[in-house]
Amino acid sequence: MEEKGGLAMARQAIKATVRQGWQTLRAFLAKRWGWVTIASIGLIGVALLVWLIESGHLDPGLAEYTPPTPATQRAKTLWDWLNLLLIPLVLAATAALLSKEANRRQREAEQRRADTQREIEADRWRQSVLQACLDFLGELLLKEGLRASEPEAEVREVARAQVLTALRQLDGKRRGILLQFLYESGLIEKGNPFVDLTTASLQDAHLPLAVLSRAELRGVNLRGANLQGAHLNEADLRGANLIEADLSVANLERANLHEADLRRANLRGADLRQVNLFMAVLRGTNLEGANLAEADLRRAHFFDANLAGANLEAANLGWAKVTSHQLAQARSLSRAILPDGQLQKDP
Repeated sequence: MEEKGGLAMARQAIKATVRQGWQTLRAFLAKRWGWVTIASIGLIGVALLVWLIESGHLDPGLAEYTPPTPATQRAKTLWDWLNLLLIPLVLAATAALLSKEANRRQREAEQRRADTQREIEADRWRQSVLQACLDFLGELLLKEGLRASEPEAEVREVARAQVLTALRQLDGKRRGILLQFLYESGLIEKGNPFVDLTTASLQDAHLPLAVLSRAELRGVNLRGANLQGAHLNEADLRGANLIEADLSVANLERANLHEADLRRANLRGADLRQVNLFMAVLRGTNLEGANLAEADLRRAHFFDANLAGANLEAANLGWAKVTSHQLAQARSLSRAILPDGQLQKDP
């Protein structure tokens, strides 16, 4: 009885070890190969085991155990081989898998630390670039008379080169800081900019609530910029790239956006009274609730634009590419010139 009890305990221990090893192996294989491959391998293994037992090549050893005697010795059963081989193999495989998993996690942790360190160093470098540019511009202002220079003066060309070079290396937040510095220093005033920003890279610039009234921003790249609530009234943005820019609730009254690219930009609730959007690209632009009263919208492209609740009172839509369905969503078309040249009468 004691021998039978010991055998039962041994079998239970083997089963528990095999189950734990299988679970570990299954989790590992699932991550590498997927459940379909594991299921296929499992089915093949079960079919092979059944065939071996049914054909008599393997004795499962599940019958009641009879101790061998000198007169009769039985052949080693499957459970005997498990006792000898399977437990060490499972333990070795489990240890190998756990070691491999631990190494993988360690490599990932080291990679994260390295990435974090690189980002910290890159951030410090960008800050040094910004500070060097601000210091350089300060020198030009205080010692080289930048604000008193003539349009073709060399000091202006030097300032432009320095600013454009710095902007290409900065991130969105620092681009916003540099642009605000230029504006507050009086260097980008509309009609007489001391620093020409044409073609400047201001992509993803962070400028929420910025004050840039009457700024000279012709031809700048402001793609993806955050200009939410910014003051851009009377600013010169002719030909500017404002694709996917956020200009929601911004003040663009009387701004010049002639031929500007505003595809997929957000102008929800923006003040666009008397704005110049002649030949502007407004494909997929959100103009929901925007105030476009008296705006110049001639030849503008409104394909897939949202004009729900927009105020188009007295706006000029001559030859604009816009559908009647889009115009029907507008809050007001009173006294507007429609794409066909007809004047919309008051209801």
